[in-house]
Amino acid sequence: MSFQQLEDETTSDAWERFKELLRKCPHHGIPHCIQLETFYNGLNAASRMVLDASLMEPFFPSLQ
Repeated sequence: MSFQQLEDETTSDAWERFKELLRKCPHHGIPHCIQLETFYNGLNAASRMVLDASLMEPFFPSLQ
């Protein structure tokens, strides 16, 4: 599974689009942790920085 935030797409719009992709295949069997990792890795650097800052730590520290 791959996902990439579109140019000029907000994080919330990217999240909605990602969830729609998952809904199109309801029996995908992808674990939630992999779904989150796929979404996070598909965000642009600025969106990842905002997400990390809002949590006051990296969302996925092992990926830093």
